[in-house]
Amino acid sequence: MSSGFRTTRHRRRRPDRAAVTARDHHFDIAVQVDGDAQHCPAEIERLLVPIVEGRADLVVGSRFPREMRLPGLVRHACRDQALRAFVSLIVRQRVTDTTSGFRAVNRRGIVLFASD
Repeated sequence: MSSGFRTTRHRRRRPDRAAVTARDHHFDIAVQVDGDAQHCPAEIERLLVPIVEGRADLVVGSRFPREMRLPGLVRHACRDQALRAFVSLIVRQRVTDTTSGFRAVNRRGIVLFASD
């Protein structure tokens, strides 16, 4: 790949298998981008900044950033809002998308996710 990144593809959704692959190939950082076209690959660099700077082990992108206002966006608002509030309370940070398929994790997280 011309970008210098190695990629893997999985035929089925298997985040556990992706972590094992990343661990076995000694990746320093792994990025997951779901294939549903809800996330912009151009945002990967922005997703990586907190990891590269050593400020985070895991960064989760959001389909619903603060500056994004999509009219007619249909979600299960009550359930989603309650889940976001609960997770935000636990991690002590604002979480806008608890089911995002756009995330990056460092080596420490890769090893953790790949463990039995």
